[in-house]
Amino acid sequence: MESSNLTTFRLEQEYTAYLEKVIQEADDALFKSGREYAALLEKVRPFPYKHKTYRLVNIFTSSQRIRCNICGNCPITVVFIIRSEDGQRLKVGNTCIDRLTNQEVSTWYRNYQKKRETIIKYSKKINHLSSLLKACKKCEPPCSIPFRELEKIRTVLDQMCIGIRLNWQQEQIAEQYAGKKERLCFWQEY
Repeated sequence: MESSNLTTFRLEQEYTAYLEKVIQEADDALFKSGREYAALLEKVRPFPYKHKTYRLVNIFTSSQRIRCNICGNCPITVVFIIRSEDGQRLKVGNTCIDRLTNQEVSTWYRNYQKKRETIIKYSKKINHLSSLLKACKKCEPPCSIPFRELEKIRTVLDQMCIGIRLNWQQEQIAEQYAGKKERLCFWQEY
């Protein structure tokens, strides 16, 4: 009988440890995404243009009509701000920034933007699934979610938090469990 209790206790400990490992929230994911943006700016080495050395200092998407200060193309929707050592700032478009830096900066930024938009799109589901896992962690005995399902939830949550779009099966899992906290842990709230 004691062996059975010990096995149950170990399983509950493993379950709780597993839940602690997988809980993430949208804010954490967006914070990490912000660090990726800073790393992207740092990744671009200083580069020469018209006998001056420039550095990439900012990137944004504009709804206004902005003209590229290098080639004159207008409008540019993604604006790369570069600054020279003496403080001169120029607004540059995709093609010019790639040509000046001899790197694929516009592609890096486009990929970063897609990831960030995906995280924002899924932020509600990320928070719901995180809340569900937190509630399961507090349950005694553990919630009624089987370990296999927990693994699926973790995979879906991980993907959403790093900005990868879900396939239709993963979307179904997210939808299925997004609002279940109340039903799975109902007895504990009273």
